[in-house]
Amino acid sequence: MAARAELARLRPSKVCCARAELGGMLRAGGSLRLGGENRLTVAVETEHPEVARKALLLFRRVAGLPAEVVVEEHGPLRRRIYQVRLVPGPEARRLLADLEILTPEGGIGVDVPASLVRGDCCRAAFLRGVYLVSGSVCDPRGSGYHLEMVVSNEEFAHGLYYLLRLAKFKVHQARRKGREVVYLKDADDIAAFLGLIGAHTALLELEGIRVVKEVRGGVNRLVNAETANVEKSVAAAVEQIRWIEVIREKIGLERLPKALREMALVRLAHPEASLAELGQLLARPISKSAVNHRLRRLRRLAEEMTEEG
Repeated sequence: MAARAELARLRPSKVCCARAELGGMLRAGGSLRLGGENRLTVAVETEHPEVARKALLLFRRVAGLPAEVVVEEHGPLRRRIYQVRLVPGPEARRLLADLEILTPEGGIGVDVPASLVRGDCCRAAFLRGVYLVSGSVCDPRGSGYHLEMVVSNEEFAHGLYYLLRLAKFKVHQARRKGREVVYLKDADDIAAFLGLIGAHTALLELEGIRVVKEVRGGVNRLVNAETANVEKSVAAAVEQIRWIEVIREKIGLERLPKALREMALVRLAHPEASLAELGQLLARPISKSAVNHRLRRLRRLAEEMTEEG
């Protein structure tokens, strides 16, 4: 599902939302480096070029600051990492202070800043920024429903968890390979989250997959139920024929009362027929319950004969 590409194309209509989205991206996928002359370098790191372009746009929109894109390759597979770096300077420091990444005391803020998520629109934009650099959603056609955001800081993960709880999501948190994972497993929650952050095309795709899965599941349940009913009917018919064979061996079917004899012969002739069908095959059709009654009488006779030896 191409939720990330869709979100990267969105352009916040308000500066407050652009600020919140950039804050979410820096919290979830940002890095700070202190260089010479106490020059602070800030960057958004991502594997996705469309997200790097979005970060460039937001840096210009929020603070009018120039940025550069540096591409690095990592590991034997030469995995590309895009770093969108702000040019160090006092303007960059002011932006980080405005986003509460730098605290007034000179420390690093790692929690969810209240000033960025006060309004509903800003809260959605902040979560969109977090998802852009750290989120993923599984294709439910190949697995279950699962959306997650993976971050490195435990305190920020806790804040993200409670932010989603406040929005009434059934959210979970876990630690995986030294990273914090905040995730949703409920299909309704995932759909609501995608709608909240603006991934409407991905939401429609998810809903379409849900409909197909539900229809397919319903068909499978019907087929399984029908198969179970057929197996049950076949087993019952085999048992009924066994009773009749016992009676034929012990006394012969001709010695049975007319109604039971007719019932026994019809069952032997039509082993695959249901009880309702057996009733319609008699010279004088009878109901399903009447057929069941006659078969129970045949069973009792067979049991009595077996006990007598």
